[in-house]
Amino acid sequence: GEELRGREYEEAAADAAAAADAAKDDADSEVSGSDKDGDSDAEEELRREADLKRKLAQCRVKNGNEHPKTVARILKLVSCLIGEYKLNETQELLDEILPVCKREGGTHYIKCIQNRAFCLFKQYRFREALEMFEQQEALVGPHGALYENLAHTHNSLGDYEKAEEYFSKAMDLVSDAGKKGGILLGMGLVNERKGSPSSALPFLERALALYKETYGEDGSSLIAKAHMSVGQCHETMKNLAAATDHIRCAVRIFRKTVGDSPLTANALGVLGRLLLDQNERQEAEPVILQALELEVSKDAFHPDTVITPQQQN
Repeated sequence: GEELRGREYEEAAADAAAAADAAKDDADSEVSGSDKDGDSDAEEELRREADLKRKLAQCRVKNGNEHPKTVARILKLVSCLIGEYKLNETQELLDEILPVCKREGGTHYIKCIQNRAFCLFKQYRFREALEMFEQQEALVGPHGALYENLAHTHNSLGDYEKAEEYFSKAMDLVSDAGKKGGILLGMGLVNERKGSPSSALPFLERALALYKETYGEDGSSLIAKAHMSVGQCHETMKNLAAATDHIRCAVRIFRKTVGDSPLTANALGVLGRLLLDQNERQEAEPVILQALELEVSKDAFHPDTVITPQQQN
């Protein structure tokens, strides 16, 4: 129950960190997020993917597969694919460019390692993701977003002391509101995992408030992610009405900002579970069906996202 719920929004908290940092990806930042926040709609993201693939194909013909321009095009495409949870395709592209990136070193190697780490994280392969992030740390040194990613990964592995250590380091290094929000979400999750949801809730509510101040009431998927965190914390505390209100908000905002994303599937699954817990079966069943239909479309399927072990009986 509790561990499962933690996993469900743990990834969203890490996505928040990635999204906040991703805005710099097309500039000169050496360490960038793995995916966009996704505030453009899903159709726009598909158009962007198609455009990136077209430009990559042209670049391969003109420059060859190992040219730095080709590698740069692949890394941009990978960032898009990770955000769409097309993780198998992502893995193939990263496997293709890893040898040349490792040989050449520099920014492309750092981005390749980072994207491998994000892909592994989204595949729930946390130990392997940690190894990648630690390699990145050895190359780039202190960096707020990287420390936050290390914290989320340690948290996934149950090493809460290490998670708190890295969240604290990250908070000291960031000033951007979006990044601070992601750290607050992570710190709340650590407290909940340690069995203290009442201590977690203030961190999560601060993150939600910060995102609303920055993006408006529903102007970013980060707000939906924060609603998920607050809602699931209320669920742990058995405040089911408050939990349901927050998850409904999350579903609405995810649909607006990312369309039929795995994030939307996760939110629908949680909403369905809450409705079942409150004996609202008539509303719950179509919600859970929607969640399952969306969940099976991603490359890292977890049936527990929408059906907890207790509810399978």
